[in-house]
Amino acid sequence: MSVTDLPLTDDVAVYAAAVRAALHDLGQDQVDDLTDGLEANLADALADASRTHHGSLAEEFGTPAAYAAELRAAAGLDPVPARRLGGVRSWLTAPYRALLRTGDSTLAQLRGTRWWPATEDLLVALRPVWWVARGWVVAHLVLQLTGIEDGGAWWAPRTFVGWVVMVGLIVASAQWGRGRWRPGRRWQSVLVGLNAFAVLAAAVFLLWLPGQGVGTVTSEDWYEPQPDDGVVVGGSYAENLFVYDAQGQPVDGAQVFDQDGRPVTLGVGSLQEAETWTGVGYDDERSWRLGGVTSSGAGVWNAFPLRLFPDAAIDADAAWENGYLVWRTEVPWTVTTPGWPFAAAQPIVVPTGADTIPGAVDDDPGATPTAGATPTAGTAPSSEPAPTGDASATATGAPTGTPSAQP
Repeated sequence: MSVTDLPLTDDVAVYAAAVRAALHDLGQDQVDDLTDGLEANLADALADASRTHHGSLAEEFGTPAAYAAELRAAAGLDPVPARRLGGVRSWLTAPYRALLRTGDSTLAQLRGTRWWPATEDLLVALRPVWWVARGWVVAHLVLQLTGIEDGGAWWAPRTFVGWVVMVGLIVASAQWGRGRWRPGRRWQSVLVGLNAFAVLAAAVFLLWLPGQGVGTVTSEDWYEPQPDDGVVVGGSYAENLFVYDAQGQPVDGAQVFDQDGRPVTLGVGSLQEAETWTGVGYDDERSWRLGGVTSSGAGVWNAFPLRLFPDAAIDADAAWENGYLVWRTEVPWTVTTPGWPFAAAQPIVVPTGADTIPGAVDDDPGATPTAGATPTAGTAPSSEPAPTGDASATATGAPTGTPSAQP
C-alpha cells in the first residue's frame, strides 16, 4: 500500500506549517509569497502516479527545514545562518549530527540505484511489523529491568501487569509510527535515539531471551532430590525397629540389611549422628543411640532395637579424636532398653512348597499379636539379662577395654 492510498490532508497541513515555521526569520509577506499554494502543490505531488513515493512526507520531500531551504534558494534568498552551539553541547551532539549526515548521504545514493525503490516500497509496507516489534522489545526491557517478570515464556509476559505494560507500549509504538502522536522537538530527539536503541536491543533480546527459558527448563529437569536414610512407615520415619522370628518371639539384637547387603539404619550411622538429648532446659542429659558393638568393640547401628547409652558410658571426646568408640569403665552405668510393642507376635509359617501349606489359612493376612502383658520399658523380652553397665561386666554388660576397630 502506497502513501497515496492514505488520507494525508492533516499530514500535509502539519508539514506545510512546519515549513512556514522554518521560515520564521523572514517577514510575513515573504513567507506568504514563498508558501502560497504549498498544500495544493504537496497534494498534487502525492497524487502523481508517475512519481515514486517513499512513505512519509519527510521521506517524500525531505525535512521541513530542507524544503524551506529549497524555497529560499529558489527565491534567491540567503540561507538561514547556522546556529552556533556551545562547546560542550557541540561536542556531545557531533556524533549524532555526523550520523544523520551519513544516513542522508547513504539514502540519497541508494535512491539513485535501480533496485532500491522496490526494496524501499517493501520496507515501507513492513513498517507496522517493526512498530509492534519495537514496542515488544521496549516492553521486555522494562519488565526485565524492573523485575516484574522473572520467568515464564520468553516471548510473552506471565503476569497481568506484564501484559498491561507490553500492550500499552506496543500501542504507543504503533501510534507514534503512524504519526498519530506528535511529540515536541525535544521528545522527538529522544524518541529517535530510543528507536535506534530498540534496533540493537531487538537483536540482543532475540539471542538472549530464548536461552533464558531453555536454561531454566534444563536446570529443573536435571535436579533430582536424593532420598534420606531411614525407614518410613505410614508417612513418618521410624524411630526404632523390633524384629520377631517365625515363632513370634522377639529377636533381640537382630541385624538388618538390604538387598545389596548394606546395613539398614534409621538415619544413625556414626557416633556423631547417634548423639541425642533427653529432658528439658537445664535438665538436658546427653545419651547415645546404639544397637550394639562387634566383638572388636566397633559400634553397630543396624542392630535393633536401638538402645540409649548414658553419657557416662562413652568418652565422646576421645572417640571423636581417635575415630573409634572409647568406653568408660571407671563408673557404673546402665543402658536403657526400649519396651517391645508385643510380648509375642503371631507365629507364621513360611511355605516352601505345596505340601507345606497349612490346612487352615486365616482370612486376616495381618499378624495379630498374642495376648500377654507388654514388657515395661527397660526390660528385654529374652531370658538373658540386659547389660547393667558394671565396669566388671561380662559379654552381656558394657564392653571392657578400648576397642581398636572403627565405629
